[in-house]
Amino acid sequence: MTLLMRDREKMKLGKYTEKVSAIRNSNEEDSDDVLKRILRVDSDFLDKVRFYLVEYPDWSDEEIAFSVIEDEEM
Repeated sequence: MTLLMRDREKMKLGKYTEKVSAIRNSNEEDSDDVLKRILRVDSDFLDKVRFYLVEYPDWSDEEIAFSVIEDEEM
């Protein structure tokens, strides 16, 4: 059971990391609505990622994804 939970957490982290990377690499021309629709995320997720990108520009996509996951679990 523990291995299954760990695998699910790793899959979630991987998906979030991909989304963070896409947001980081998006053009300023891309509207929030376009990003939310393409990435299938809500405004809260987008705001959190952008916050971490601004506050911690040296963090990797995985570190930001991990922080977003932690925020959701609180």
